[in-house]
Amino acid sequence: MGTSLDPGLPAIKPNSFEIVVAHFNEDLSWLKLAAREAIVYVKGNPPKEKSLFLETIQLPNTGRESHTYLQHIVSRYDSLADVTLFLQGSKDGEACHRAHTAMTIEQMKEKALKTKVGEMTTFGSEEGTLRPFYRWETSEWHADPDYVFWTEHQTGEYQHADCSPGQFWFDIFGYDHPPHIMFSEGAIFAVRAESIHSRPVEFYRQLLNRFESPCDINPGIGHYVEKFWGEILS
Repeated sequence: MGTSLDPGLPAIKPNSFEIVVAHFNEDLSWLKLAAREAIVYVKGNPPKEKSLFLETIQLPNTGRESHTYLQHIVSRYDSLADVTLFLQGSKDGEACHRAHTAMTIEQMKEKALKTKVGEMTTFGSEEGTLRPFYRWETSEWHADPDYVFWTEHQTGEYQHADCSPGQFWFDIFGYDHPPHIMFSEGAIFAVRAESIHSRPVEFYRQLLNRFESPCDINPGIGHYVEKFWGEILS
């Protein structure tokens, strides 16, 4: 039976594993061998062979993958799998200049199932995707080489954040940021339900609301949350 950090937390299903997929028109054939464990949140056209997947759920096209992950956490807070692997529909990082992971879905599952309470398992490529972040001011963030590359190559409308990464950190956590943090590039990670439950559902609901009002397809704060998942789930 799964354990919890707080005996008052809701029980979770024993020895369960799920994959949460933030999907927007990507080819999901690379997930086929684990499709029966995958919940696909669709923000574009439904995936081919949708019947292969555990569930497919249509969402409005807003908030990038951060909105998708938060929607899952809020809606399934009382019935989360023991271990959830969060990933995007593509692992190849088309809008980045390196792949997010070189692992197959079977390899990712095997590693994810070893996740311990209080840790976030990542799935780096040969170049590695667990990377430092330290550009807390808006001017520093806009000068970040990865940010520049992404904004030059992304498609669709991009909504700049109305605050700096440092301001957003303080707004959601209520304390100052450290000099630097490590983050999983591409927002591909696995976490145990106990770690998610270390924060109340209202915390995630309030963060989700930041993406739903206004409903921006491509908000700047989505990049901030990608950097902050390690702290959110710690």
